[in-house]
Amino acid sequence: DLRCERDSFPHGNWASIGIGAKRSRNVWLHDLNIHGLSGRGVMAGGLTNWTIERVRIIANGWAGWDGDVGEGESSNEGDIIFRNVEIAWNGCAERWQTGEPVGCWAQEEGGYGDGLGTGKTNGHWLIEDSRIHHNTSDGLDLLYMDESKTGTTVVRRVYAAANAGNQIKTAGNALIENSVVIGQCAYFHGKFNMTDGDMCRAYGNAISVGVGRKHTATIRHNTITGEGDCLILTAGGDASSRIDIQKNALVRPRALNSGDKGEMSCGHYADESKAVVNFSGNAFWNVKDDQCPSGNLCDRDPKLKGMDMADFDAVPLDGSPLIDHASQLSEVTSDYLKHARPVGAAPDIGAIEVQGVQAAAPAGGAVDSASEPQKATRFGAG
Repeated sequence: DLRCERDSFPHGNWASIGIGAKRSRNVWLHDLNIHGLSGRGVMAGGLTNWTIERVRIIANGWAGWDGDVGEGESSNEGDIIFRNVEIAWNGCAERWQTGEPVGCWAQEEGGYGDGLGTGKTNGHWLIEDSRIHHNTSDGLDLLYMDESKTGTTVVRRVYAAANAGNQIKTAGNALIENSVVIGQCAYFHGKFNMTDGDMCRAYGNAISVGVGRKHTATIRHNTITGEGDCLILTAGGDASSRIDIQKNALVRPRALNSGDKGEMSCGHYADESKAVVNFSGNAFWNVKDDQCPSGNLCDRDPKLKGMDMADFDAVPLDGSPLIDHASQLSEVTSDYLKHARPVGAAPDIGAIEVQGVQAAAPAGGAVDSASEPQKATRFGAG
């Protein structure tokens, strides 16, 4: 029984929230390990100009970062920066003796499970050099950006994997680049207290992007795989809205983790959207209906280091058709590992730019959470 004692005194050595904040401005959270709370690691909304660096938010029973602090009080403003952050195993309890996640649950059983979620919000959000993985609902959920405001979202050099819903959600003006997104949304199948209804919530799309009138969303130089409905879902907008999908490797893995070998994932689907979608220089492989718009690399095995869902590795091997196959984007001069881009005759498709004979990437992602991060320009070039 993992239930915390709430009915009779003494209640024991536990707490519901690690850090709570409302109507707070100009805050720097750094070098923290926020873990093992019964509710939320962080519950904070109505913020202005917050920076979060070198922080781990791990195994908190309800959610990692919950930004919904009440209707009309949750919207954020200014720069909200997450840099070198790990958000993982939220929706799970933690064994205090070992740090092992246990008792994971989600919405079908009365829980929640987002890694990071907000109420309706504004602000200029930057999430970079971070790992968001194994949360029991969505990983990064910024779908509630207020499309009537001027907010922006930049997701750069992020490893998002094995979250039970969508890996990354944005709305409004957004940029997602140089990231590795592994939509292993059925990771929790048969594990802990997770039910089948909690697997691949919101159809398990790896990336979900919503746009409004006159918004632009750009998805470029990512390596994306998944076992949900689609690798990229776009929604909303009208003829004044634009979605640019450029230089991504869109790969469905050879094998799935869930035991369900059913319908194949699509590469991209526009859900009730009139936004103009532009594809350029992507690689599509093994996706539903062999989808591959004109002007993209079609039906070529990308030859990545790990091609199965359980051990997917985005590094292109020697002979990969992704190598030297993209045109240069002047805004993107480095890759997921902060290595130079391009190296060789032309840039590589996807998140990893092969350096010399072969790139060297850590199997678990781009960042060592214990190491000192390199500083990066806040909203500058990649």
